[in-house]
Amino acid sequence: MKLTLFITLLTFSCALCYNFHRNNRGHYEFFEDEDSENNEETKEPQPSIDFTKDWEETVHGKLGVGRGFLINYDGSRLKGPVSVEYKFNDGPDFQTKSMGNPDSNDVYDTTISIPIDADKVVIWFKNEANPPQYDSDYGKNYNFPITKPSIVFLEDWQEKQHGKLVPGGSFDLFYDSRRLKEDSQVVAQMKFLDDDVVGKTLVASNDSPYQTSEISIPEDAEKLVTWFYYEDEGKKHYDSDYGKNYSFKLS
Repeated sequence: MKLTLFITLLTFSCALCYNFHRNNRGHYEFFEDEDSENNEETKEPQPSIDFTKDWEETVHGKLGVGRGFLINYDGSRLKGPVSVEYKFNDGPDFQTKSMGNPDSNDVYDTTISIPIDADKVVIWFKNEANPPQYDSDYGKNYNFPITKPSIVFLEDWQEKQHGKLVPGGSFDLFYDSRRLKEDSQVVAQMKFLDDDVVGKTLVASNDSPYQTSEISIPEDAEKLVTWFYYEDEGKKHYDSDYGKNYSFKLS
């Protein structure tokens, strides 16, 4: 009995050591300690897109890479069964997902995860008629920008920024450790003012090269300059844009 209780407490404690988990599609879901006193006040609701019966499309919240969002689709727009087709970058590749059965109000819903390397969210719908019928904004498809602030440092030495970086706000930082050494423990260093350097040890996932953290921007910030390093046998190895560091504008 005592051993069982100890294992249960140990498992729970370990779960709280991480501020995200990753599923097998490369999607990070950030979460807060459910026992936090202020959790209900600070937790952001999951973003969603409503496709309404009056042919409007309304986004609630901010779509962010590495996060999921909910689709609510009114069945009056297209005779069911309905599938959603979607992609995140330009090109021919897309994914198809059945919307299942509608609820009592004839509304279908499903959740989609946005990958870390996404540029935007592109959505359209079809049914199982022969030939299938489409709801695709007259062939243009429904395009939604990624607005939740984030900076992604990709393996190919490109950097993607989404949303606006605002003093007093925050952003999601994703760093591909293969830019330095895969699976190495990466530390981000940042300057928001000329003289102050802030360090942040990024959190790694066992099944992804990406390491991540949610970064708060001080209210008195004047800029965002960042660089990275990992340490091997006491020696630091840097990713600093050849000593120039990476600079991003604040709005």
